[in-house]
Amino acid sequence: GDSVAVANATGGFKLYGGTGALQMSGGTDISTGLDFGVQYSAPAGYSVINPISSLIYAVQELESSSNDAAYEVVRAAIYGASGGPSASTVPNYDPFNAAVNADSTADADAAVAYQRMAAAIATVVEISSEAMVALAVTDGASTALTQAQASMVVFSSIGADIGTSAGFTAGTLLSQLQDSTFVGNLVSDIVTNAPTPATQEQIDAIVTILQTSTTAIADATSTDTIATLTEITKVQLVAQGDAGADLANYLDGTNTSLETSTESFGAAVQDASVGVVVPVAYSIEADSGNTDIFEGQSGETPEMSFTVTRSGNTSVDSTVDWAVSGDINLTSSYFDGDDIPSGELTFTAGESSKTISISLAGNDVLQSDQPFTVSISDPTGTSQIDTADAFAVIRDDDPYTPEITI
Repeated sequence: GDSVAVANATGGFKLYGGTGALQMSGGTDISTGLDFGVQYSAPAGYSVINPISSLIYAVQELESSSNDAAYEVVRAAIYGASGGPSASTVPNYDPFNAAVNADSTADADAAVAYQRMAAAIATVVEISSEAMVALAVTDGASTALTQAQASMVVFSSIGADIGTSAGFTAGTLLSQLQDSTFVGNLVSDIVTNAPTPATQEQIDAIVTILQTSTTAIADATSTDTIATLTEITKVQLVAQGDAGADLANYLDGTNTSLETSTESFGAAVQDASVGVVVPVAYSIEADSGNTDIFEGQSGETPEMSFTVTRSGNTSVDSTVDWAVSGDINLTSSYFDGDDIPSGELTFTAGESSKTISISLAGNDVLQSDQPFTVSISDPTGTSQIDTADAFAVIRDDDPYTPEITI
């Protein structure tokens, strides 16, 4: 059967059991705050789902090819003879983390370019599928497509256009998604099954919104990596939000003309505000030699230390909570100060790691060893917790001076 997971507030998810391709639908886009009406996919073995993985999956379905072969078709369409993540890397490639944690400017630029392409594909799929719903495009029979179903049609159409035998010019996908002829042919293909044939004016309106959106994504830039990713996301918000809704209202007859112009689109992007684009991510682990330690004698306070590492968007101030927990035998008497430790770590911009120090309370009482956990959490839900728990054991060392009776 299927394995189902719900993504957390930063878009992360864990699947337990199940094999095969990934499918994602429903919910809310955490960056734009818009409803997620489309469907994304990824081939079996992928751990990320995004517009590019969805296009790879579409090519794979069309050509009955392997993961690597399908990716090579998509990679060539985007980059040409060379460039892009390797076939072994792309199943786990997160362009946001790659961009902000890059070892070089070239690596950061490559990650931004990947996300720029993903944003262009996402926007074409979102707007096109919304237009298909507005025109009541069917499955070829009499059933009107949902937006999720329509989105799969769009991915498949783009996949066919760049396919092995399509004669697509390598390295031109981003520019083609801004080209009126390419986009016009795409739109004409996906609205074929509208019960009332789309007029040329309607097709031209869809092409206009798509061109305006993809051109703005291609041109979006700013002072640094995160700011550029934010500008790209702002374009997506306007394109997939107000501009897409305006187009749908025109296509379904609610409005008699488009209200969106190039000028109004640009102004809306400038005024747009988006959510988390690159989240802060945290991990915790016990420091070397600190997974277990002797409790010490009465009056002694041995320390155990744990390191919390911050990645992702480290250019901002952020906080993360931490707390010690254990089984019913773990009491405050094990710790200096007679309190079970907890606290909050505050990271300033640029900081990537902090240490939690926990002081034990030594004693002279024979006890069993006591395991415990140090856990980190973000009550705001805006951070990504990659590794939430670190485990350790307090070793009993009593009696310290053993007595031998003969």
